[in-house]
Order: sequence, then C-alpha cells, then structure tokens
Amino acid sequence: MKNIKLFLEYTNNTRSSSLTEEEFIRLLNNNCTDWLRNPSMLIRFKNKVDDKFSLIDPKLHVRKSISDLNYVTILLDNLPSWSEFPKRSESVIFSYGIKNNRGAFGGELYFIIPFDNANFGVSPSSDLWAVKNNDVFDYSLTEDILHGFSKMGAPTNYSDFSKWASNQFSHDTISEFENNGRGNYMTRSIFIKYKDHKDIPFMEWFDNISSPSNWYRNNVYGFKLLDYNGLVNLDLRGGKGDHGRECWTDSNCLIYHVGDIPQSYSNDIEKIYKMEFDRMVRRFMNN
Repeated sequence: MKNIKLFLEYTNNTRSSSLTEEEFIRLLNNNCTDWLRNPSMLIRFKNKVDDKFSLIDPKLHVRKSISDLNYVTILLDNLPSWSEFPKRSESVIFSYGIKNNRGAFGGELYFIIPFDNANFGVSPSSDLWAVKNNDVFDYSLTEDILHGFSKMGAPTNYSDFSKWASNQFSHDTISEFENNGRGNYMTRSIFIKYKDHKDIPFMEWFDNISSPSNWYRNNVYGFKLLDYNGLVNLDLRGGKGDHGRECWTDSNCLIYHVGDIPQSYSNDIEKIYKMEFDRMVRRFMNN
C-alpha cells in the first residue's frame, strides 16, 4: 500500500487522480493480480474526458444518484438487508458484459480494473432502473418511485425517512391516500400491499420486500454480491433483452481511458470494445 499513498492524497474535489503510464503499470502489477490472472472487460462511460490513466478511490467523496432525488441510493445504502453490499454512495458504477450499447451517460469509453479483494454488487439487469419487485408488481427502482416519495414529502435522511414512512404507511387509509393526492401509482401499490401485513412494522416489511434477492428482470432473479472471480464467471445468458449487468464496487480501481466511440459504430460496437480491450491487455500484460 505504500506505493499508492502519494496518489490518494488528492488536492482537488474529485474521486480520481491522474497517473503516468509508469505509475499505472506499477499499481497494476502490485494491486490488481486478480485482474491480471483473468483480464475481463469492465466498462464505464462518461461525457467528461479524463486522463488516459487514473486511479479512483470511490469512498473519497459521497456519490449521489444521477437523479436529484436520491431515495434509491439512500435505501440501498441503509436497508439492513443490503448491509453486506458496497454502498452505492461510495462506489464506482460500471457495466460487465455490455453489448450493442454505446452508453447512456456519454460516448467516452473507459475500462475499469479493480484492486484485489474487491466485492461487487451486481444487478439482474444492464440497468438498475430496469428491475422489478417480486412482491409489489408496480414497485421498481425507477424515477417513478423517487417522484412518488418526493410528492409525499419524504425526508432524504434515512433515519428520518424510516420514521416518516412508518407513520405514513401504517396509519393512512387508502381513501386518505388517494383523496389527498399523495404519492403516485407506485407508492399507492406499496400501500395497498402493506395493508394486508400491518401486523409487521412497515420498515421491517419494506426492508424484506426490498431485499437484494427480491428483484428480477425477465427471468434473471436477484442482486448478487460477488468477488472478482464470481463476477467475471457470471452466466449472462437468459436475460432476454438485456446485454450485461450494472455493477458497483467501493474498491480502489485503475481507470484506462479508451476515447470517444462514435455513434456511427453502433452496429459493430461490441467488436470495437473487444478490439480496444485486447489492445490494452497486450500493452500491459508483459510489463
């Protein structure tokens, strides 16, 4: 760890630090032996152009959701059933097994190389927002649940949210819920489902239905907590309409900037990714 101390002493408000190629290679050889034994293509897209070589410490600054409404991140970071997963607010988000996709968050392609002993949260879909809940049909981790909670006036602090939700969902009647115009179809569905389980405290019940195993996309079930070998050996078959998995880790990672992937390449995008990845591997494997 001595040889990365310098690079973790950042002086600007960012989670990443620029590296020279020599520094990148040294960190790769000393800290990324899991990846070196089995190089795998982990992909991240951004609009902003960063340096060719960099190191990211995801825990350096709290990451917020792309939406201004941060409820999903707050819940996944704090619900007891998610306690073993890396906190999304302290993680770098990327894709594994992505196919035929230029990236929703920009055209600049980056490859992620995690440090050894990293743990990964892995979605059953290529996008966290595409998963559905197994118990409440309308409940999904999309902008709709964010706006439903926001419309009801939900606090954005988890402790306050727990107290607020316990009061709101335990004591309202469905007629009050509808007549007062609170929430939306998704929060209404949660209310209707919970009214048959009011012998259980709301947050205990909500944690149970929101647990990692209780989500699906097509016929792929459950968020998984995996180490590097588990991630890169994940069977991606069976996800009809899906091409890959959204992943996150709170581990330090090296980042290699490939460059812009033009939209005109969309029909051959998987081939482009593979070509660039193979080029990177050949460049560094013998150093």
